[in-house]
Amino acid sequence: MSQLLTILLFSLAAARADGKPCHIARSQFPKGFLFGTASSAYQYEGAVREGGRGPSIWDAFTHNHPDKIANGSNGDVAIDSYHRYKEDVHIMKEMGFSAYRFSISWSRILPSGKLSGGVNMEGIKYYNNLIDELISKGVEPFVTLFHWDAPQALEQKYGGFLSHLIVEDFQDYANICFREFGDRVKYWITFNEPWSFSIGVDEINNENLPLQEALIDNTRIEFYQQHIFYVQKALREGVDVRGYFAWSLFDNFEWMDGYSVRFGLNYVDYKDSLKRYPKRSSQWFQKFLQH
Repeated sequence: MSQLLTILLFSLAAARADGKPCHIARSQFPKGFLFGTASSAYQYEGAVREGGRGPSIWDAFTHNHPDKIANGSNGDVAIDSYHRYKEDVHIMKEMGFSAYRFSISWSRILPSGKLSGGVNMEGIKYYNNLIDELISKGVEPFVTLFHWDAPQALEQKYGGFLSHLIVEDFQDYANICFREFGDRVKYWITFNEPWSFSIGVDEINNENLPLQEALIDNTRIEFYQQHIFYVQKALREGVDVRGYFAWSLFDNFEWMDGYSVRFGLNYVDYKDSLKRYPKRSSQWFQKFLQH
């Protein structure tokens, strides 16, 4: 964490030498430039045993090896976006975001991982509802086909991504998604972070902090200020950048770190019905997008 802060402070100093990132505003970006936020199915949805969903490799890993996950946690409930997607879309719309990148759970569409095992129409219905809700609120859906949650059935059958056999099964899954959602989804991401690295600012989940203190995340605001400043600088220099997606809309299940760190613009109260509260960074982003 100290190394990350050092890099961040260095970047901030460099940014201020070039200009004043604290003065950036949405109006300084080209018309049509998209500002969005992002999520992934296993980290957000929960409802792992509902709606006909089959298990993913992360269901198996978190339950078979809880000692490998901070606090022995898992994504069984996550932040319950499966049931609260309308509330979540309302929050992103209120913040002023014009796009949302989410991933589809392969095993919610094909519980066995394979087309021959049958298509789960309840899963199709869920993603149709989410996509329609986004569009009705003027938020452009960006869909990631694979965000690390391969079907456990394929892992057991032939080793998942260690086998070339997965190519045909992934193609079948992708074709179903294109067929069912492609009339409304214009933008697709095949794999999330194929080299498995991410950029972001987290804070330790200190459960002893009062809520009002937990909502203060000034370091994240500085991160977004300097990062968006350099996006703007790249645009001025002729780089073809068309959008920026912030990770993440909410605190969530962060893989091996479980719920021990928080990346969200909005705070999720894991002790009180997963209620959502805007952090200072959420308020900053909303103000940025309004100007």
